Amino acid sequence: MKKQCFVFSLLLVLVLAACSKDDLQSADKVDPSEPQITYLPIEIGDSLIIKGFNTCYALNVYKGTLPELVVKESGYDKSYLYYIHKAMVKVEEKEDKMLFPVTDMRMGYSTPEMTDIGNYYSSIQDRNGRIFLEIYTYLIHLTKEQGGEDMDIWYPCSPQELEWTAFEIERKNN
Repeated sequence: MKKQCFVFSLLLVLVLAACSKDDLQSADKVDPSEPQITYLPIEIGDSLIIKGFNTCYALNVYKGTLPELVVKESGYDKSYLYYIHKAMVKVEEKEDKMLFPVTDMRMGYSTPEMTDIGNYYSSIQDRNGRIFLEIYTYLIHLTKEQGGEDMDIWYPCSPQELEWTAFEIERKNN
């Protein structure tokens, strides 16, 4: 009888753990987006405005207060269930041009720890020799105030509201 009680208790704990994990992972999915690129001609090259993102996914789920810088800027000072998301846009550079992103302080954070405002970038080259500019930022998705109601708040903005800016200038051949 003790073995049956133990097995039943263990089974119940596993079922409850599985249910709570599903609840935590349900908000980490963001539908894929196709960025819209607008070219604005300027004297030294072109400026690009890139609206949207290629990928956005949750890095982790947290319970508790938000990182210190976020609390200071946003005023969200309670305890929450929230996700930190990494959003990225990827743009192919033209053969004769280079892209340089502009850091936008209103868009997100440059680290997953939310210690710096802005974004970061890298240039990568694929096997075919094409060069891509990848720009990343981190966003917070508040899904529930602890002990309170469900919420759906993105800070500082939602992935769909992201607007990346880059300058395109001519490559100089030596």
